Amino acid sequence: MRANPRNFEIAWLTLSVVATVGSGLVAGYIIAFSDVVDGLSWVEAGKAIDAMKAMNEVVVLNPLFLIIFLGTPALAIVLAIGSVSTWASPATWATIAGALLLSLGVIAVTMTVHVPINSQLADLNSQSEGMAEVWNDLIGRWATWNHVRAISAALACFAFVCAVIARTRVAYAAD
Repeated sequence: MRANPRNFEIAWLTLSVVATVGSGLVAGYIIAFSDVVDGLSWVEAGKAIDAMKAMNEVVVLNPLFLIIFLGTPALAIVLAIGSVSTWASPATWATIAGALLLSLGVIAVTMTVHVPINSQLADLNSQSEGMAEVWNDLIGRWATWNHVRAISAALACFAFVCAVIARTRVAYAAD
């Protein structure tokens, strides 16, 4: 029994919509967290450090966040690999772009910038002398790279929207 190409298209479009929504959720979460971190600049450094430590612990314990944050890039990579059979398709290139934006702009930045900064914050004694300078340095870098993550996730969402539109147009043109 041969696979029905129509079933593949339906599955691809469904998973692409999931990747679109997931990318939008990741972008929204990251953007919202930028506001939270900005709000921490209004309080004393020791309290801000303690608050950031608490938030970092809560985030890694939240299974829904982890599923969306890590699952969306994983799904994007699967979609990109599954799309390479149609190199000439704009949907393929948009899918690859979305996967790269999530993998490099969100996950790689998180692992190479945010995780080390969060580890440094976890080791700080918020009551020590000179914490304001340390906090300002760490959170300044954290916030700058968080903007990179937010923009990357938002662009990935846009790329997946473009992929869905391109793939849908091709599917309807074939009918």
